[in-house]
Amino acid sequence: QERGVQDGINLGLEGWRELLQIIRGVANLRPVMLQAIQRLRQHGFVVAALTNNFAEAKDPSAAAALARFRSLFDHFIESSASKMRKPETGFYQLALDTIGCKAHEAIFLDDIGKNLKPAAAMGIHTILVENNHPEQYLEALEKLQGLVNLQLTDLAAKL
Repeated sequence: QERGVQDGINLGLEGWRELLQIIRGVANLRPVMLQAIQRLRQHGFVVAALTNNFAEAKDPSAAAALARFRSLFDHFIESSASKMRKPETGFYQLALDTIGCKAHEAIFLDDIGKNLKPAAAMGIHTILVENNHPEQYLEALEKLQGLVNLQLTDLAAKL
């Protein structure tokens, strides 16, 4: 039986696993991906993060780190604020409406395949970010680079 935190969203076991994955991800930000986000924004692309979170960080240092992370994006779309979460199509529609684009103009990267399927069904370009070995995420970056026709990182020139 799954249980969640009483905050309006029932995380369940999968939600907790995903939350821990996000926390680990923030702690281990990949400089190459950060550079790619920066280059996308410099070239006029709108970059948004869609996150299945459930609460604000209460620890001051964690809150500061999260604020720095949020500042990397034009939009930070959170399940705790919307009361929707990935893979609900409403969450993706909220993102499209917030960003101001049509589905076929958007690209969604995620490391969980089940999150990509509804987005793809809506017409959003999707890229699975695999993390089975340390540099595997670069394959997703290469696909993104091809879709936007832009060199996203110095490293990506070699991809």
